[in-house]
Amino acid sequence: MNKRALRWPSAALKYKNYCLAFAGLASIAAAACATPRSDGKPQAQKLGTAKGALTSAEGIAKAQKAMDFLVPDAVHFTQNNGCLSCHRQPDVLIATSTAAQLLPGVTLNSSAADGSGYIANLVLSNQQGDGRWDFFGGSPKSMSAISLWAVAGYARAGGAVNVLPSVRSGLLWLVPLASQMTFPQDGGPFAGQTRNYILNDWAPEAPQMFDWYLPTTESVFATRVLLDLDTSLSAANVSLLSAQQVSFTDALEGSTMRDLSTTSVQHLALTALAMAESGRTTSANAQSIGAQLLARQTTGSGWADPASPDDQLHTVNALTSGEALYALCRLGIRPRGNAAGAGLDWLASQQASDGHWDLPGHDSAVATSWALLAVACASNPRGSAQFEPLTGDGAPAAPVKESFTSTLSVTNTASDPRTATVSISGAPPGAVVKVTPASLELSGDASGTFSISIELPPGLPASTSYPFTATVSFADAGGASTQTSAVYTLAVGSTPSAVYSGTSTSFFGAPDHGAIGSTMQLAAKVEDYAHAQVQEGTIVFDIDGFSIGSATYDAASGTFSRSWTIPDLSLGHHVIHAAYQGKTGSVVLNPSTATKDLDIAPAPPPAPASVGVPDGASSADGGFTLHGTGTPGDTISVVANGVLVGSATIDSEGKWTAPIALSPGAYKLEVVESNGTGPSAPAAVNVSVQPTAPVITGPEPGTTSSDMVTEIKGTASPGATITVRNSSGVLATTTAGSDGKYSVSVSLPPGPNSLDISQTVNGQTSALTNVHYNQAPAAPSITYPVPQASTQTTKDITLRGSTVAGATVTALSGGTVLATSTASQDGTYALPLVLESGHNMITVKSAVGGVVSAASRQIDVRFDGKAPSFLITARDIEAYGPAKGAIVSWQPFMADDAQDGPLPTTCDHTSGSMFPIGTTPVTCAAQDSAGNVTSIMFNVIVHLQSFATVKVPTDLVAFSKSLQGAKVDFEASATDKDGNAIEVACSPVSGSTFPLGQTPVTCTATDDVSHTSTSSTFKVAVQEMPYDRGSAAAGGGGASSSSGSSYGSSSSGCSMGKSTSGTDLLPLGGVLGVALALSRRRRQNGRAGK
Repeated sequence: MNKRALRWPSAALKYKNYCLAFAGLASIAAAACATPRSDGKPQAQKLGTAKGALTSAEGIAKAQKAMDFLVPDAVHFTQNNGCLSCHRQPDVLIATSTAAQLLPGVTLNSSAADGSGYIANLVLSNQQGDGRWDFFGGSPKSMSAISLWAVAGYARAGGAVNVLPSVRSGLLWLVPLASQMTFPQDGGPFAGQTRNYILNDWAPEAPQMFDWYLPTTESVFATRVLLDLDTSLSAANVSLLSAQQVSFTDALEGSTMRDLSTTSVQHLALTALAMAESGRTTSANAQSIGAQLLARQTTGSGWADPASPDDQLHTVNALTSGEALYALCRLGIRPRGNAAGAGLDWLASQQASDGHWDLPGHDSAVATSWALLAVACASNPRGSAQFEPLTGDGAPAAPVKESFTSTLSVTNTASDPRTATVSISGAPPGAVVKVTPASLELSGDASGTFSISIELPPGLPASTSYPFTATVSFADAGGASTQTSAVYTLAVGSTPSAVYSGTSTSFFGAPDHGAIGSTMQLAAKVEDYAHAQVQEGTIVFDIDGFSIGSATYDAASGTFSRSWTIPDLSLGHHVIHAAYQGKTGSVVLNPSTATKDLDIAPAPPPAPASVGVPDGASSADGGFTLHGTGTPGDTISVVANGVLVGSATIDSEGKWTAPIALSPGAYKLEVVESNGTGPSAPAAVNVSVQPTAPVITGPEPGTTSSDMVTEIKGTASPGATITVRNSSGVLATTTAGSDGKYSVSVSLPPGPNSLDISQTVNGQTSALTNVHYNQAPAAPSITYPVPQASTQTTKDITLRGSTVAGATVTALSGGTVLATSTASQDGTYALPLVLESGHNMITVKSAVGGVVSAASRQIDVRFDGKAPSFLITARDIEAYGPAKGAIVSWQPFMADDAQDGPLPTTCDHTSGSMFPIGTTPVTCAAQDSAGNVTSIMFNVIVHLQSFATVKVPTDLVAFSKSLQGAKVDFEASATDKDGNAIEVACSPVSGSTFPLGQTPVTCTATDDVSHTSTSSTFKVAVQEMPYDRGSAAAGGGGASSSSGSSYGSSSSGCSMGKSTSGTDLLPLGGVLGVALALSRRRRQNGRAGK
């Protein structure tokens, strides 16, 4: 049976005009029921692009638009076309009913005249008397499954039309007609086990078009609804339907998991829906299917289905997107922050303004129905709940209490936080039900679990069923709540016994062939009705009825297992049986069996005696030629580290040769000989292949770098480990890229460096590639002199700093070497220098092994050994003042320096300050930037001020008649501070003879209080008396005689002083006028005498 959907054969084209009842199968229903719209309306405009994951309110609004489109469209189409139970009716019926059930506040026209009631009655009208649906004279299984799916969904949603009797009769007709499949012994789910499925009997002339996934999934859905809602089912029918639901789901799950990465999106979605109906949403397989669905989403949009037989579904479309999103939602994968959220946004953006979704090339009913299911499920604020497991089997008339535990998984499907609580109804009298925890706080789209424990009382009646209903309330912050429910069915058997649990046994990992004399491990697993692993009891193995032995549970392997050496049995096919029996405590478990096929072949050949290559052999090019002998016709296989690398057929002479080529690495070569029965034991040797030395592409050898890190680039084998070493050890490692290129950064010590570079591939290291690089030391630092104190007063200094330990350090000024030294072990250096006068621009370089660093920062060291000089000579300053002293000021002194220029001075006494009576030495100094100092000194002399006042005459003029001079008298006086006359002494004294010319007279008086003297000075000018002997004869009146007793006339008004000898005295101020008059007269007389 082909479980994959194939592409449309040409024979299928004639079915394109049929109205099919395959609502779920997108690749069939959408194509086969591609009936154009009968109302002639143009395509409606889309509603726009969603701006983020839909909130519940946004989704409800879109769902209402879709419902308002679907129901009138389906009724209109049926009434106008007379096409009964096409995909329009089943799809529309279940989609709109489900949306109305899930979403509060939506309105569904349920009228039997033109609403969902009309559609339900339309579907029921085509059911036959034996319970089946049969359209167009055939396909009863397919038509029954799609009809059951639709009316069961209508029933689950609480539709007004009673459809449960039709669902019951339809399922009891369909389920016994199930086909069987047996899964291979491949380690996959249900390996070696047989499961049931519903064959799709549509279009027998083109069976590739339609596989069994759709009717099987629809049957699972209808069965679950009937078991949940039909309380009139007999225990036998409950048991039959429950077992078939499990078997159908197993068939879907096992098939899908084997083709997980290649099967169609539709198969993934249908399997997910069946597993959700069977309470398997939390299983690892369900989550794997969900992850695969998420992975199939097209970034930025929805889902496409390239594996579908319908080309229209190979690009992103609303139908495939609706199937995927509805399945993800039923698995509990909420559309928030993932591919489901992005896909839901895209799907919402594709809705047209009249509420429908387009499906290019087909009618929009199918796409709109599945899009509605997806949006309704995602926007459902009522929450969801699911029991795991769904059922339990109780023992009738059990003498002791029985306990059952189930996990109730709940999801807050609203976008706001809710508080979830659980109430249980339907328990038999005396049962004790516990819910843990009491409540769950769930954020939007968050999930949680409640543990439901049920303790049944003893003595329950046989053939009874107890559906435990868990009602889950989700309350929001305001106290408003929504509710959902889940059912756990406890069935009590009809046969009074201690048996309460059915079991199933399956082989696990045992091989399906073996050789005589070889040992194989027989292992089987046992599960109970809830798929829980059974550990109690015993399994007895036999082959063709002959006992092999028994096995108990092995905790290490998780199986009932034992080893078995195949005896000398006939070659060919045999059957091994595993029969389980056991009990847990005092309760017996149902026995179960499993079988597996075993083909027995002759013993394999012996291991090859020789392979022609010695152990430990090595190759530079990776080539080895193995050879040996064996049985003609047998096959030789050469495996290197578990990978087949060569083979050969032993020739008629019993010889074989197998050349192989290996990439660099270490290998364990295993050579086996096979004869069709099985491989021999291996003959093993160890060999190695050395890689070539790596290539260096940069930097060029001999390059000098001043960077702290050198980046070495080159090529090697892809994925090789590149190692860089020097004499001290490994410096760095890296891995070559897939293109063989590598780049590795190494920190090299200063100086010349010799590096060895190798590559290691699969544990094998190549020869070395040697390269030399020069690493320049870092520029030295200078710690003395620092720039802020770089002026020196001595020409001999020591330059200090730090560099690489042991480096040769050189001080330079321009290109001139000033000094050379070697750095100490701590990296410091000292360079003695002799400075030139003025500025010395100095840098320092260091060298290691001849590799020279960059220059240090340049410093300016200034040598200045000459002190500044003063521009003027300092002189003493005298002043007078009272006893407290006198304020003395002077102009600032300025100094000049050959290096610094004009400099200010500072004095130890301040100009303009008070100086005491006496002598105060003052020192002023100037200092240049080199610290050279010069100074000058002067005295400030303050004299005590006298209070005596001396009065003397104004300057006097005396006229003498002789050349000896004239005696002059004068008066001088002095007073103290109080006006009292005090003694005055003049020099020369009054009455002294003053010679011709001017003579100063100083008169001094001493104050008795301050004992200081005050002097006053005037001048006495003695001149020869001017007269003319001839003047008397001329009648010059008033002229003196030669004895010169008087001169002039008293009438002149000039009062002269008189010397005691009769000499006339004039104030010196009038002397010049008299002298001039006399001179004129003398000149006149002279002219008169000529």
